[in-house]
Amino acid sequence: MKQPVFILAQSELSQRPWDGATVRSGSATACQHDADTKALKAFTGRGRAGQGDLCRLKASLERIHAEMAELARASKTVRGRSFYLSVHRRAMSGQQSLRWRSMVTNRHLPWASMPALFALQLAPIAQWYVELQARIVALNNEECVVRRALHQAKKVV
Repeated sequence: MKQPVFILAQSELSQRPWDGATVRSGSATACQHDADTKALKAFTGRGRAGQGDLCRLKASLERIHAEMAELARASKTVRGRSFYLSVHRRAMSGQQSLRWRSMVTNRHLPWASMPALFALQLAPIAQWYVELQARIVALNNEECVVRRALHQAKKVV
């Protein structure tokens, strides 16, 4: 709580031990505490209010990246695979996304060609790939949204 500043009579200064307020002898009126002068600076709108959101967004992004890495590892455990998932990272933006890669050419495979490749697999494996594909699309979109929100939160905090 800020203390009011008063024009006080000429007398000797002293500080109260319980709150550090400056008082003049012979007067019980408090002067402004030194720490309160920071309030006179311009308000920038920045502070600790957004720190909690920033930490939650960072944790969410780390969770998404960990799940992406786990799905990439799981796709490499399928025997006889001709394609697998890899985590693609962009250095400039920090974006990570899951992409299919060919075992033969080691190039990225387009999303449109994946259903035809899934159909060549055994029925249970093909179904797993279809479910995995839906999760990949959701994770890639979620990563993009969370990374953008984190970028905006860093501007505010």
